[in-house]
Amino acid sequence: MRTVTNVYLMNLAISDFLLGVFCLPFTLVGQIYRRFFFGAALCKLIPFLQAVSVSVDVWTLVAISLERYFAICRPLKSRKWQTQCHAYKMITIVWTFSIILNSPILIVSTLQPMRGNAYKCREVWLSLEMERVFNLTLDAALLLIPFFIMSFAYSLIVTKLWRGMRHEIQHNFNFQKH
Repeated sequence: MRTVTNVYLMNLAISDFLLGVFCLPFTLVGQIYRRFFFGAALCKLIPFLQAVSVSVDVWTLVAISLERYFAICRPLKSRKWQTQCHAYKMITIVWTFSIILNSPILIVSTLQPMRGNAYKCREVWLSLEMERVFNLTLDAALLLIPFFIMSFAYSLIVTKLWRGMRHEIQHNFNFQKH
């Protein structure tokens, strides 16, 4: 854990582990048996933890892209604040944001009765409008905004590296010429 990037990678690993624990087994059992066996509490908790885990993954990748941007494009300024302590603060913000963003899932996830004394775990919204607003907010927060931030950061990194390589190639060419 000696580098800032490793702190972020550890956070990704924890989040992916949670996704594996709370997604794969429950989804597999639900798909095989076509019902939810795990009770009302887990009906709320499992979808919530799945969503939080995905959100943490996405925003940790955004944090990594910004950390790389500052390390490559602004190395002198970034050395002052790119510390493990700062990384842990960012991870705390990512987890807090993810929990708040996905908290409506805790409220709307409910067991729905089916035929034959079976249940399915489904989201039941008070209105279609609320569901749309929530889903559009998730789309923006987990797809659009991260996409634009990461695209911008990595395009600036590529530009910086490309200019550096061009300068070095030109320098080597001029050196060999003389």
